[in-house]
Amino acid sequence: MSKQCAKCGGKIGLTSYKIKDKQIVCGNCMKKAGYGMTTPYKIIRSLNLEDLDKDPSEKRKLNISDHTAQNNHDIGNDRMRTTEEMVEFCLKYGYGKGMTKKWTTHHFNLISDQLNSDEYVIFCFVGLHNYISSTKHDNNYAYALTNKRLIVAQQKMIGNNVQSIILDNLNNISKKRGVLLGTLTIDTLGKVLNVAVDKDTVDRISDSLNEIIYNLKRRNISATNSNTSTISSASEIRKYKELLDDGIITEEEFNKKKQELLDL
Repeated sequence: MSKQCAKCGGKIGLTSYKIKDKQIVCGNCMKKAGYGMTTPYKIIRSLNLEDLDKDPSEKRKLNISDHTAQNNHDIGNDRMRTTEEMVEFCLKYGYGKGMTKKWTTHHFNLISDQLNSDEYVIFCFVGLHNYISSTKHDNNYAYALTNKRLIVAQQKMIGNNVQSIILDNLNNISKKRGVLLGTLTIDTLGKVLNVAVDKDTVDRISDSLNEIIYNLKRRNISATNSNTSTISSASEIRKYKELLDDGIITEEEFNKKKQELLDL
């Protein structure tokens, strides 16, 4: 039998939220109330049905900051470089339910040590690596998407494991929900990673990762095209300068062509 939304009474679709007293509310009702994928897990769990009827201006009484009330288009604005920032991010948004702060700190220490001088973390979370079932997995790993790659790390009692996947090799992140956990499938060039996370955050993590990866790749393509155009223009200007030096064209013709190529 399909579950019903505690707010509108309709059937629960693919996106749902568990609020206070274990009540389930559909994605549409939450959206109408001003909550969504970027609302921290702890805030969602603190809400009751009466809170969903309050005017948006009343959200401040629930200690919800302007940042947590933002919509999905604000995803990707974080610039984290320290272990503390990444751990706090996971705690704030519930992207590591069941984790211990001590071991999460150890995992993210490995990631912060890997960052290059011009690299920063945009999104991070903790999950069960290489998840097959509740008894078959490689335990908790930390995952951090930077402006250059995805870094995966686990600190062990003896030794550690750190992997990185460059941005161009990240194809897609899909998701599915189980009874207790949600599974993220990270499709990379030559390998697929299955990561188990809390089922109430799997939608937010998947959607956020896909959006950030798409925007990063689009930005890189634009930068490449811009550089190619600049190089091409410089090459053309050199050719016309040679024609000027050889007396084939006048200085006026050269300057006119130069302005056209530089879009002046």
